Parts: sequence; structure tokens; C-alpha cells
Amino acid sequence: MMRHSSFISSFKRIVLCLLMLVLLGVCFFSVQTVVKAKFMGDSTTIVNGFYAEKENTIDVVLIGSSNCFCTIDPMVLYEEYGITAYDFASSSQPMNVSLLYAKEAMKTQKPKVVALEVNCLIGMELDNLPENSLRWGLTDIPFSLAKMKCLSQANIKFGSEYVSYLFPVFRYHERWKEVSKNDFVYAFEKNRENYSKGYLRTTEVSPEPVILSDFVQEGESWVGEGVLACLDELVALCQENGVELVLFKSPRAGWYSYQSALVEELANERGLLFVDYQTKIDEISLDATTDFRDTEHLNHNGAYKVSKDFGAFLKTNFDLADRREEGIYDSAVVYYDRLESQPFAEAATLMECYEMVSAEPDYLLIMTYQGGINAETGETVSPHHWVYVDGKLCMEEEWTQSGVRLKDIDGVQVTLRQTGNIAQVFINNLPYAVTANNWTVIVYDKITEQVVATLGFDA
Repeated sequence: MMRHSSFISSFKRIVLCLLMLVLLGVCFFSVQTVVKAKFMGDSTTIVNGFYAEKENTIDVVLIGSSNCFCTIDPMVLYEEYGITAYDFASSSQPMNVSLLYAKEAMKTQKPKVVALEVNCLIGMELDNLPENSLRWGLTDIPFSLAKMKCLSQANIKFGSEYVSYLFPVFRYHERWKEVSKNDFVYAFEKNRENYSKGYLRTTEVSPEPVILSDFVQEGESWVGEGVLACLDELVALCQENGVELVLFKSPRAGWYSYQSALVEELANERGLLFVDYQTKIDEISLDATTDFRDTEHLNHNGAYKVSKDFGAFLKTNFDLADRREEGIYDSAVVYYDRLESQPFAEAATLMECYEMVSAEPDYLLIMTYQGGINAETGETVSPHHWVYVDGKLCMEEEWTQSGVRLKDIDGVQVTLRQTGNIAQVFINNLPYAVTANNWTVIVYDKITEQVVATLGFDA
């Protein structure tokens, strides 16, 4: 009986210890999820959005740097050709991280094509990579042996820095001082579907025409040994999984024909197709004055032109089914169509904008008035904020002195701040710019959960 009682007592202690370890693990990863940096619109929402996709529904996985997720709009591929695609990319993504993303993609998907944007393939080595390029790419990728190998490929030696890449809480533990409600909301949000499928939609236009005419240049380029090893491992990975690998180059300034020639050589040696949009500027009618947001990235106009052409290339060269009838991206189509239908962005007057927004459901409109002299009475008018939802006034503040006001409006946290003559607007703890005009209108879409227009009016 003594032995039996002792065995039961030991068993209980073991179970208790295991439960404690599980509890500590849950607490550790919960804290890490909250305090780690959130790269919204970049790897955080892209990576988590990818993991939220249903298994075996994505036929084309696009990997690479920001030149990838600013160039190919998967919803154009879907709506024009029925191709299900996803921009599984991160800013300044080096080849070891691109390889890791391809490995992660094949854990939950069975793509027919992997497309690598080659901006970070040429003229780079994996030694001494900037911390940002690794943090952006690795912070939201879960722990795995493949992630450890990725760090080894970047020659990150085992130590505190190495561990902080595997478990980001050790890098961002002091960030608790700046943790906001948004961190908690996103950390435990159940639906993390990325409706743009990783694509970053921008409507900004480069203030100066992007110089593309100097593409033809004599020169030499190179590819680092570590980068080349990752490319070859990516080729082997795709072959083992029956996946076609394609290389493509997004159009940008500062990329030259001798760099493209080296990519072409690498592709030919490995039996890969290479689509070079630096050479297709005229063919797709890309406009250097209207189709770029800056010298290195396309805006939505330019991305549409490249995406439509790339979809045709994919459809011609690979056996990709038209999956529109399956309704795989139905929720994303609703999101996409809503972004396309915003006539108020072209409003000529403040009142016209108000009337347009008020006529549409599920929009939150914030108006700010800088203050000034009433033209009719000559009286000084204080700065004002007004907040409308579906045309109904929900919040109004007249600022006779500096202050802060906040209110939860239909689940959207709105914070208004006035400091002297400076007006500030925060939506869900994120700041949004107020124009230099007398009047500013900020339109927030509660369906897509983003600001869809910021307009300035002088009267």
C-alpha cells in the first residue's frame, strides 16, 4: 500500500508539473503575441493572413521583397483569370527568408507555381544583413527547424540575438511601455484573413517622373554564394514538391540591363522562366509619371497593368484552373469591390463629400476645422471636430483650449486631440494625418477597417 500511495503521489506531482509548464508556455506565447512589434500592412498582416487561408486553396505563391507585394495584385489575377494567388512577402526580404517563406507555404498549401521577385537576388550576400530585413521577415513566422536554418544561413551566431529571432519577446520585452489596445485586439483576433491577399494597395503618385530610360547600361553585377545556395535549395524544394518556379522582375528605377542579364543567365542554367518587366514598359503601357508611388514601387495603377499581364503569362504557361466558381475569394471580392467604389474621393466641395459619404452605409466620417475668422461676423471661431456615422452626428468638440477626447463608436475607438492650432485624429490608436487646409475630411470604412480617403477643403 505504501508503494502504491507513493506512486500515486509521484504521478500527481508529475501531472502538476506538466500542467504548470503548459500554463507557463501559454502565458509566455500570449505575452509575446501582445508585445512583439506589429508590422501592419507588411509581414505581420501578410504572414498571419496567409496562415488564415484554407488549406490547398492557393495555386500561385509569390515571394520576395516589397517589390513583390507592391507589384502583383492577387485579386486582379483572380477576377481576370480565376487564379488564386497570395503575396507571401516582406520588406527587404533576403533570399534565405524567401526560401523560408516557400517552405512555410508548402506546409499548408499545394501551389502549382512559386514566383520569386528577384530584386534581392542580385548584388547581395547574406552576411551582415540589416536587422530590419530579418525582423520584418521573421517576427511573425513561428518557431521551426527551418527558421533556425534560415538564421544560420544569415550567419547569426547562437546567442541572445539568435534566440530573439526565434522568440521575439526577448527583442521587444521593453515594448510593454507603448503597448496599446490595438496590440491586444490584433493579438487575439480570430479572423485574420488578409482580404488583399498580401498586396499593398497605394494610390500615391511619385512627385517626380520615375527614370526608366537608362535601363540599358554596361556594367557588371554579382550574386553572393549564400544567395546562390538558397536559390538552388528553392529550385530543389519546388522540384521535390512538383511546383513550377518562376522568376520575375518588377519595374523600378535603378535597375539595369546587366543585372537582368545575370538573372536571365541564372534562370537559363536552372531551366526557369524569367519575366522581366523592365523590358516590358512600353508593351504594358506603364507610365513613369502616373504609375509609381516612388522610384522603386508601383502604385495601384501600375500594379494593375503588371498584374493583368502576369496573369496572362501564368495562364499561358501553366495549367492553372479557373477557381472563381468555387467562391474561394468571395469575401475578398466584396472587400476589393468596396475599395473600387468610392466616388466621394473625387468630391469637389466639403458638402458634396459629406452628402456622398452619408448616402453610403458603414462609413465613419471625421471632419476637422482649423479655426479662424468668420467672414460674415468677423468673430474668431475655435477649432472644431465632428464625427458622423452613417450620416448621424455622434461626436462634436469645440476646442477653446488644448485637450483630448475619446469615444468608442460602433466598435471603432476614435481619439481627437487638439494642441494649440494642431489637430490630431486617431482611429483604433493609429494616427491619421490632418491636411493643411481649413477643413479636413477623413473617411473610415468599417467593413474594410481602414481609412479610405483623406481630403482637404479650404471652404
